[in-house]
Formats: sequence, structure tokens, C-alpha cells
Amino acid sequence: MGPCQGRLCASTVTEIMAESRGVSPAEIGTYRLRAPIKPVRLSELAALPQIEDAVFAVTGRRPEPVSNPKGPNP
Repeated sequence: MGPCQGRLCASTVTEIMAESRGVSPAEIGTYRLRAPIKPVRLSELAALPQIEDAVFAVTGRRPEPVSNPKGPNP
């Protein structure tokens, strides 16, 4: 998929496919957009909160507890 991720060319692609198959665009339907819907910087992904369930969903492992070198918070 190109840089627009199908946002600009989806209907054109559907029409081309329909014409080449000799069917209506309705019979072709629309294709599913796949992530990322728009470009995302790795720094944006890294800045997302890292909750335990989300880390497990991606890695299959529970994150290790992080110790606080300054001691417990008051």
C-alpha cells in the first residue's frame, strides 16, 4: 500500500479491479485498511503508556517490575 494508505486511491483501485473483472464496483466492495492508517513515528509509539496488559499483548511476556533507585515515593 502506498503513502496514502488507501485514503485517496481506494475508490480508484476498486473501479480498476471491477473494470478488469467485468463486474460492478459494488461486487468488488472495498478493501480493508491496514494499520498504520497514517504514518506514525517510533517516538510516538514509544511515548504511549506501557501498561502491563498492552506489553503482554505485544510481547507475550509480562514486563519486569522497575525498581525505584531513590526509594519509595512518600
